[in-house]
Amino acid sequence: MCIPCRGEGEGGGCDGMDNSTDICCDDTPQHRPENAVCCGSVAFDSEKHMCCEGAIQPGRDECCGVVSYDTENSFCCGDVVVAHQEADTCCGNSTYSAYEQYCCGDVLVDIPSEKTCCGNLTFDGDAQVSVNND
Repeated sequence: MCIPCRGEGEGGGCDGMDNSTDICCDDTPQHRPENAVCCGSVAFDSEKHMCCEGAIQPGRDECCGVVSYDTENSFCCGDVVVAHQEADTCCGNSTYSAYEQYCCGDVLVDIPSEKTCCGNLTFDGDAQVSVNND
């Protein structure tokens, strides 16, 4: 439990938490690092690390689930970090080359294809009609 410093305690020290050296994270006193930020009940330096869904990770780019990643060299697909390749993109939790496939909803369709995309559904364009009843 975090109790703020309320004057001197026994032995001349602070009676409680000293805000100049400590930080309260989720009601848990922690040593205050530089650029202090809380990730759950743990304090960290926000210039060196980041909080990804409650997990402290190195770097400051972006989170992909519970890990951080370099956005110049990778991208996040679902909760998986994937290295950039030419024309790679994400469809649901899968990666694909936009030169070879397209995404319809979360389904990959090969190019060329007789299938047509309507909303999130693929169908044979000659045999069916897409109707939006919204």
